Amino acid sequence: PSGGRAPQDRIRLVLKCMDDVVPMMEALEILQDFADSSGGEIEGPWKRRGFQLHVYCKRSPNGHKKSLHNWKMHEHVWCVDYYPPKSGGLDAVMAIRFPLKVRCWIE
Repeated sequence: PSGGRAPQDRIRLVLKCMDDVVPMMEALEILQDFADSSGGEIEGPWKRRGFQLHVYCKRSPNGHKKSLHNWKMHEHVWCVDYYPPKSGGLDAVMAIRFPLKVRCWIE
């Protein structure tokens, strides 16, 4: 959608969430609604490789070796390019309310 826009106009937002993709999709929908209401454009999302953690922990201090808790955690990282309207309105990006599980920053 940003065929005629310069790359200097874009704002790259990085969204990060642990274990669940549903809050990320909700944040992307909120960002799309914001762009539609303000007259901006969105490109993406592009997925980056997040980190993965696999933890084993004994269930009891004297327990058997096979009696372990097993936790897997995956971090999801998506990048979205937001092109604000030519009239401005960049300050409104900082006021977007994303779901609590989603962290967002500008890159």
